[in-house]
Order: sequence, then structure tokens, then C-alpha cells
Amino acid sequence: DKQDTFSEIRKSFRLMWDGFPHPVLLVEKSRNILDVNQSVRDLGVPVGVRCRDISPYPDKCKNFCQADEALASGKFRRMVSRENGKTLSTYWIPLDVIKPGMYLHFVIDSVNE
Repeated sequence: DKQDTFSEIRKSFRLMWDGFPHPVLLVEKSRNILDVNQSVRDLGVPVGVRCRDISPYPDKCKNFCQADEALASGKFRRMVSRENGKTLSTYWIPLDVIKPGMYLHFVIDSVNE
């Protein structure tokens, strides 16, 4: 059933991403957050809300989100930007092989020297 399937997806997501040092979201096409890794849980971010509703930059999300392009192409999208002395690499990775319309979303930052 659907609940059992999602429980397996959540278990696999957490096994893969809970040790990752940056926040990672498991999101559906509607932008609702299905699950989050430990970094996000430590921040107290709830599941079931839209990703742009928790972002400190909701206008940036609205204007630069590449989830639709990633889902349409079936290939990851990456956007690189610079803010406050850091390089930010933002990723949208479609997971259509698991469930159509599902994707990973995360940002990796690195300090510029």
C-alpha cells in the first residue's frame, strides 16, 4: 500500500542522507516537503510545508527554482551563486525512478578564499 511504500522511501532517504553535513529535502512537484535529513530535523524544520515557505529567501526560490526543469528533463540541475563570501551550489535531483514528481533539493556551501 501507499503508506508502506512511502515508509520504505523515507527509510532509504534517511539511510542515504542523514550523515550528509548539509540540509537535504525530499520534495514533491507541488513543493511540499516529504522528508528531511538529520541536519534539517536538527533545525526544527517540519515536513508537509512547501520548501519556499521555510526558505530565508522565498523570492529567490520563486524566481530561481529549477525543480520543474529538472523534473521535465529527468536530469539534475545545478545553480552556483556567491553570497557573503561563500560559493553556494544548489541542486535539484529528480527521483522519477522512485516516484514521478519527487526530487532531492539541497545547497552545499563552501568558503571562498
